[in-house]
Amino acid sequence: MTWRSSLAAHDGRAALVFGRAASRTQAGPQRFGASFVASGANAFSMIAVVRRTVEDACLRLGGDPELASSLGVAAHELFENAIKYVDDGQVTVDLSLGRVGSKLETTVRASNTASPDRLRQLAVVGAGIADARDRMSYYRDRMIAVASVAEGSGLGLARILGETNLQLMIAVDGRLARVEASQTTELGGAP
Repeated sequence: MTWRSSLAAHDGRAALVFGRAASRTQAGPQRFGASFVASGANAFSMIAVVRRTVEDACLRLGGDPELASSLGVAAHELFENAIKYVDDGQVTVDLSLGRVGSKLETTVRASNTASPDRLRQLAVVGAGIADARDRMSYYRDRMIAVASVAEGSGLGLARILGETNLQLMIAVDGRLARVEASQTTELGGAP
């Protein structure tokens, strides 16, 4: 069974459209995919809905509470950042979870258009993350640095790095920024 969600703007307000189409075996659901698309002033109100959806999907596919929480943190931070820093247009957050044998493959990906200044900030943050030798130390350093930075500090991405075991990938293509958090996890037992 695959869940499909889409968050779309109507008259400047964000709305969640939620549907279901999924692949299922006798052992239970095997894959979950969702796409949340947002624009408009009320998009921030949907962050909690996206986070809960991600956490619930992870648990339904056999992920443990710690992984569900990690994915929730990533979905929250990526969605919030994409909304805050979108230049014009819309924000998309894609979620993909799938059981492959005894493993659970998970990905949360956010994309949005951004101004050249924001893209440069993202590149600097990405370089800092790539160079980080210790995830928690990098996170603590960003928390201290944020006191002197108005915005664009990279604290949300540092939080994902420091509080989860997810791998971060940051890419810029023209004016499009994409940030992805992913992990493959061994499940407690075969599906």
